[in-house]
Amino acid sequence: MRNFRKRKTMLKLIIFLLAMLIINSFLNSIFIPYSYVRVDYHNIEKNSYDMVFVGTSHGKCCIDPTAVDRVTGRKSVNMCLGGEYLSYTYYKVKEICRHNIPKEIIYEIDGGYWTSEEYIGTDSCSVFREMKWSGVKAEFFLERLFDKDFRVALFPWYLYRKEYKTIPQNIKTKLSGSYRKLETDVFANTSQEYRENGFVYCYPVADESKGFQNFIQWDTKQVQSETEDYFKKLAEFCNSKKIKLTLVITPVPETTRQLYEQAYQEQHKYFEKLAESYKLRLLDFNYEALDGFDKSLDSYVDCEGHMNGEAAIQFSRKLGEYLK
Repeated sequence: MRNFRKRKTMLKLIIFLLAMLIINSFLNSIFIPYSYVRVDYHNIEKNSYDMVFVGTSHGKCCIDPTAVDRVTGRKSVNMCLGGEYLSYTYYKVKEICRHNIPKEIIYEIDGGYWTSEEYIGTDSCSVFREMKWSGVKAEFFLERLFDKDFRVALFPWYLYRKEYKTIPQNIKTKLSGSYRKLETDVFANTSQEYRENGFVYCYPVADESKGFQNFIQWDTKQVQSETEDYFKKLAEFCNSKKIKLTLVITPVPETTRQLYEQAYQEQHKYFEKLAESYKLRLLDFNYEALDGFDKSLDSYVDCEGHMNGEAAIQFSRKLGEYLK
């Protein structure tokens, strides 16, 4: 009788766990949208590249690998992502190298991610979620997420719970086959489109729509020690793999730089010193020559430094000249 009760209790537990697993999988499916991060990872899983661009939204919409490659003669891919802190970039680089070790990693720097405390959002979640299970992903979870918010791995849908209005579109997209076929036309909207090799092409906007949304003024005193630690890890990892690590800061509109001139000069000095200490090359295009490139607000979709598509292609050609 006692054994029977134990088996019955165990059976109930198993049924409960299976039910929770099914419910959790269902919620993940309907709440979590199809993301181009999935396509980005597919690129590095199936192809080999000489150069890989990593970083933030500035890199995502300012660097067109196709335009860069036409100048350098090499093959590159854009793996940048808005909302991505350096710790996530570090694990992403390790994942990239699990499939293919590039000759060069170009890390695009947005100083705001260095002077603000890291938080876990939908972008962070997608970096982890779309990464295939491996030793790198396990390390990512144990060293970065476990003590911060284990739900990112186990219940990622909760990060999207407030976006319940997108559920019908999420279901439609996934049932249409776009999700399985890794189609990218579903990412196109009135403001941007996802293009080959990970570049996001932004459409021009009216001047009155250009402003500051997530701007963080640089303050060297606010640099997070944790970010500096992860930069050291990134530099040491690249060195161990014999990968050239190059630092890039994309240019902001000239009016923005002039408005916060002292802050941008302090930022430049900080990263210049950092690059020298690791014997790395820094290309800060707020101060590097970009002959022929228009740094007026006409080239941007906001005051923070996100370029419109045509300006980004032009800038990428100039960047290619520095990288070739």
